[in-house]
Amino acid sequence: MLERLPPSAEEAVDQWIGAFNRALADSNADALGDLFLPDSHWRDIFGISWQLATFSGREPLCKALCRRAAEVHHLVGALFGADVAERVGRVWGFDDHTQELRNMWTRSGQLGLWFTGGAFSQRRIYSRYIALQIDAIEAGRLPK
Repeated sequence: MLERLPPSAEEAVDQWIGAFNRALADSNADALGDLFLPDSHWRDIFGISWQLATFSGREPLCKALCRRAAEVHHLVGALFGADVAERVGRVWGFDDHTQELRNMWTRSGQLGLWFTGGAFSQRRIYSRYIALQIDAIEAGRLPK
């Protein structure tokens, strides 16, 4: 019988990110907890909690991540209404196809609605890309 080779580093990362994304999308702290060791630490450089903080331990880390993911999703509906929230879909988490943060620094499902997030340095760098995309759309170089 042929033995199955362990996944490559790329496959392992893709599997972990996929599981992380599903757990955040479902606000499933138990599934998220399966991805971290009991003494894990998370330095919140992506601004998930809107405060630069280090979360230590599996349980506090998973609770903070799930809480913030749910808050971001509900905030779109609260600010712009249920129809816009449905068109936009989930904000945050990783996109399964691009492996980038979902609806960040790119077009969302709502015309004219753009999201930026992360640490200050990310916001500073990627805001230029948003500006270039908007400029290209307005100038007709990209379709509306």
